[in-house]
Amino acid sequence: MDVAITGRHCEIDDMLRAEIEQKVEAAVRVFPSVVRHARVIVSENRFLHTVEAVVELTMNKTVMATAKDKDIRVAVNIVEGKLNEQFRRLKERVESHHKKTHPPRTPGRVRTKAAD
Repeated sequence: MDVAITGRHCEIDDMLRAEIEQKVEAAVRVFPSVVRHARVIVSENRFLHTVEAVVELTMNKTVMATAKDKDIRVAVNIVEGKLNEQFRRLKERVESHHKKTHPPRTPGRVRTKAAD
């Protein structure tokens, strides 16, 4: 899976980049078959860090999560939790839609058309 990480008004070192990739891939692991690619935008405004993750899916949908915090690692953890929850709900919705179970037929009388 492709994870594009962009920093706005801040530098992203290799260690932080690896941590963000690991967190996004862990969140997507819940339902990996529908993911095309992910974009993560990290921005800094004075003392507040904003992390925004946008994951595009093969079913023409987009999953998005945003978090703001003073510590960038806390914001990344919050985004991971939000993505994880959204993917879990999406998977449940898709699986429950496709698995329509019917009650088993009971053997017994076979109805036939009466002859006239």
